[in-house]
Amino acid sequence: MTCEVIREQLIETARGRELSSDLRAIVFGHVVDCPQCAEQLELQQRLSAVFSEIALRCATPPKRIEDALLRQLPVPIRKKRLGVWEWTGAGAAAAALAIVFLWAQHHPGATPAAPVALSQSSGFVTLPFAEETSAEEQTDIVRVSLSGESLLAMGIPVSSDLLDQQIQADVEIGMDGTARAIRLAN
Repeated sequence: MTCEVIREQLIETARGRELSSDLRAIVFGHVVDCPQCAEQLELQQRLSAVFSEIALRCATPPKRIEDALLRQLPVPIRKKRLGVWEWTGAGAAAAALAIVFLWAQHHPGATPAAPVALSQSSGFVTLPFAEETSAEEQTDIVRVSLSGESLLAMGIPVSSDLLDQQIQADVEIGMDGTARAIRLAN
């Protein structure tokens, strides 16, 4: 091979690209016998080292460039994080449902109270032990999974074959954290 062809391979070698074992043997065999190509290989290796160092220094763009690029990107939609009141309401609902469940477990012969429907359109049923919700009071809806027995204890009619199964329901929670009404989800 001529020096010109070898020097192209020297550049590839200096940049860290792999050569086939046969081509590598030819290139390094030539470098041993040719001082000009040996000098070219050393020069290319130093140049590659300088390029690598520059690339490392410039790897992080200046803040102004990053800011300009970020302004060009679409604004991501941020998910609303739950606030203290939402977590408090959800915790209170879970606690209220746990109390009802435990009460139902210890009073298996208790007859459930008859529920009263809030509205036919919403499908919610007022819980027998709940205070009435005023028109200006805000409420939250929380999805829960309850046993059929728990629902029966709250006054929700449940068929006997569903008593031992988990049933999804939406619970309306008042601002004071107590459950007001329930609607079966499935």
